[in-house]
Amino acid sequence: MSITRSHALIVATATCMSFILIHAQALRALGVSSFEQVLLRLALSLPLLLLAFRGARLWDVRREDTGLFSLLGFIFASFLLSAISAIALGLPIPVAVALVYTQPIFTAIISTLRGHEELSPLGILAIALGVLGAFLATGLTLEDLLALRISLGLAFGFLSGFLYAAYLAVKREARGRGYGPEQITCLTFALALPMLLAIYVPFSLAFPDPRLVALVVPNAPQLALLASFAIVSTAMPYTLLNAVEPGHVSPLAEGLLLLLDPALHVLWAYLFFGQAVGTWQYVGVALIIMASALFTTIRARGKA
Repeated sequence: MSITRSHALIVATATCMSFILIHAQALRALGVSSFEQVLLRLALSLPLLLLAFRGARLWDVRREDTGLFSLLGFIFASFLLSAISAIALGLPIPVAVALVYTQPIFTAIISTLRGHEELSPLGILAIALGVLGAFLATGLTLEDLLALRISLGLAFGFLSGFLYAAYLAVKREARGRGYGPEQITCLTFALALPMLLAIYVPFSLAFPDPRLVALVVPNAPQLALLASFAIVSTAMPYTLLNAVEPGHVSPLAEGLLLLLDPALHVLWAYLFFGQAVGTWQYVGVALIIMASALFTTIRARGKA
């Protein structure tokens, strides 16, 4: 198999995405709440995406599909907020990224419940690996789980995995109705902004922790890091991924290459912040990545 420009674009996409929680951790250290991180990330990256995808019939949406795109914006905003909130509450990056990547487990369960596909023995094995990996990655004991002694940070981490799966499910529905990836991306970001603002009051009442909901005027270092968040880890990966030629790289290769993201997240967390978790937690992270790779292989071959 020859290495093409599209392969390089996917690796670059995964590398850009691998700095998402790195930015979140750095902004947490500078005192920027998770809500403000998500708000300004969306606001700063949206104009860049609109510029990158200009001329893609972005606003050509059928009236009956406005509800679908509104739901997509709401789920996407909630997903971003849950993932960043886990970091804001002190969850280590390796654990947080592992819980985000439990998404294939939720995706398989949602697809099975909706009758879209049946799980093969390999699919069941992938779910088992992912569940075991999630248990190990959290560092919780069986007694903790049975007693529901789960921190709010961990709860947000698990929620991010579910919301990621829900976002992908609604996104696939939009693709099935004939909308292109650039159009879906821009509409998602455009609608996520008002949806995020709409949930601020109930979110702040439910979780009044300033690490989650404080709003301040960013100073120069905060604004520079937020701009980097919007450019490097948001606008760039979406733009790069949409430049991939489908005929030049298989869905299997694309899915597996994108799994560089969680692996690099773990590496950057150690190099930049000295974050290290227990041996068994690293085993859990590895199992989740293995389960994601197995799901990717199964779906690419149409066997799930």
